[in-house]
Amino acid sequence: AQDEVEIDCTYEVKVSTDAMEASIMVHPPIGGKEINREDVYEAIKEKNIKSGILHEEIDKLVDLKLYNILTLIAQGRSPVSGTDAYLKYHFNVVKDNKAFIADDGKIDYKELSLISNVAEGDLLVTMVPALKGINGEDVYGKEIQAKDGKKINIPKGKNVYISEDGLQLISAIKGEAKIMDGGKVSVFSVYTVDGNVDNSIGNIRFVGKVVVKGNVITGFVIEADEDVEVFGVVEGAKICSKGDIILHRGIQGMNKGELFCEGDLVAKFIENSKVYAKGNIQTDAIMHSTI
Repeated sequence: AQDEVEIDCTYEVKVSTDAMEASIMVHPPIGGKEINREDVYEAIKEKNIKSGILHEEIDKLVDLKLYNILTLIAQGRSPVSGTDAYLKYHFNVVKDNKAFIADDGKIDYKELSLISNVAEGDLLVTMVPALKGINGEDVYGKEIQAKDGKKINIPKGKNVYISEDGLQLISAIKGEAKIMDGGKVSVFSVYTVDGNVDNSIGNIRFVGKVVVKGNVITGFVIEADEDVEVFGVVEGAKICSKGDIILHRGIQGMNKGELFCEGDLVAKFIENSKVYAKGNIQTDAIMHSTI
């Protein structure tokens, strides 16, 4: 006869390849020492596991004597990437040529709202800054570097300035806010139409000066806080200016044309139109018009 050999329970700790998880399997004893907390923590210590230890899971493992079951007993902390900086625009940046729909459902194809009028001191752009990432840690206590959010520059163009905190872009003048090539935001005191004022442009209401290189077609309206200058012919349209009106060719109003200005009016000719000017009127010819 031989004395029976008592075997204590054994502990097998496994760590994942990325060192983000550690698990333990306890093999049951044969007449020897049962599972206990001190031996579990000693086995963890021998594997050099320092971070993310799941104490509640270890308590459950010991209290329930869970043998031959792989139990997660440590979990690392994954890094959290930072968020990229981005821009919030406070003016209309989409020029989609949508017609205006009134409350009664009627569609006005002349009201396209293509101009983003801004006043001096108006907020144009807010930059939401990038956030740094939060570093992680594996079960060995080794730090895992997080990726920081990408920084961007605030898109400062002409006639704008940056706030003291560097996060806001503000208009330095009144005019039209536009995003130019390269993404820079600028404000322009002059609104220029290279062609005709027609269905592609719509009615113009601008806080600065308006320059039209082509004609102003019948039925359209130009309203400006400063001068209006037209190089082509004005047809049966309406032009209102708080400054001067300069028509390099003139107006053939077709009994629909109207000109109103608080400054001077200069036109090559005025025909079949209604004209009101607070200043002087200078023209070569006036025919069938009310002045």
